[in-house]
Order: sequence, then structure tokens, then C-alpha cells
Amino acid sequence: MTTYPPELKRQLERTLPRQNGTSPVVRVTPRDRAHRKCAVWNADHYEVQCFYTTMSAETLDRLEMALREIPGVYLTTQVRGVGGLRNEVTNPEWPPALGTSRRGLHDLRPQVLALTVIGD
Repeated sequence: MTTYPPELKRQLERTLPRQNGTSPVVRVTPRDRAHRKCAVWNADHYEVQCFYTTMSAETLDRLEMALREIPGVYLTTQVRGVGGLRNEVTNPEWPPALGTSRRGLHDLRPQVLALTVIGD
């Protein structure tokens, strides 16, 4: 498991399945114990956001399954539209601060989110 967000991002871009020859878009955000954005040196874990430029339910499912196989990933969920301009997270165990209580949840595109431990 890598330690810094840029290394983790590159690792995931190389490891996760491609769609039509294109790697997924990967964003890595350091989070503290309260799930707030923070500096890398103060991070308890990383939040990973992954998506392709075009998404379907099947693509999200495949991407989530692939993320679950990555060492250090301990929780995953999907952000899916539920009609209109509303989104939901699919895993009820997902922390509310990063899901149902998240500012901007309904502005997110359909994607897979994961929490990963910070390795040595």
C-alpha cells in the first residue's frame, strides 16, 4: 500500500479496469478521523473517488468490485442518481459526513467512493 495521494492515484489508475481503453478518473483526498479534508501528515485515511467519463450501473458495479480488491480498501459505496437532481450513497455503513450529510452530495456525478488505510 502506498503512503502519499499521488502514488495511490497512479497505482489505482494502473490497476483499475479500463473502459473503452480509458483509465478511470481517480481523486484521492486525505481525511482526518472526523472525515474532514486535511493535510496528508494529519490524515487518518484517504477517500478515493473513481469514475469514467461515461457511466452505467454495470460500470459502477465493476469499478466498485475492482476497488474492493485493492489492498487497504476497507469500505466502498456508490453515488447514484435517484431521479431529478438527487443522489444517494448505496452503502448504509458509509460515514454520514462523507455521504448523506456531505455538502455537495447532489452535485456529484455517479461514481464509486472508497476509504483506504494509510500504509507504511
